[in-house]
Amino acid sequence: MSDTVRTWRHIQQRYNLIGTKCTTCGELFFPSRVVCPNCRRKGNLEPFQFSGKGKIHTFSVIRSAPDNFKKSAPYAVAVVELEEGAKLTSQLVDCDVEDIEIGRIREDGEDGVISYGYKFKVIK
Repeated sequence: MSDTVRTWRHIQQRYNLIGTKCTTCGELFFPSRVVCPNCRRKGNLEPFQFSGKGKIHTFSVIRSAPDNFKKSAPYAVAVVELEEGAKLTSQLVDCDVEDIEIGRIREDGEDGVISYGYKFKVIK
């Protein structure tokens, strides 16, 4: 799938953190699913917008980056646990990688435009 097609196909979930919620069991999923793995065909999924707030579950600092990201190194990639419970992998931005701690992030804020991936800012 080309990058352009992939970008447009996933634009809702990328820019709005839209996943799904099973109305049968209450489980939340991100990214969206078409079938609830718990309820299977008895499940009923509906769109669900996540808040974008959460905490850093774990992270890694990339110091030796691949060619496309060499100008950004060092940078941090984290598993972010959203307040609603879903976890996603994200780049952490606008922070000193030495100051990152597990448990602290905030939503993308006034100037935040998510571009081709999920990014979170660290709270100090």
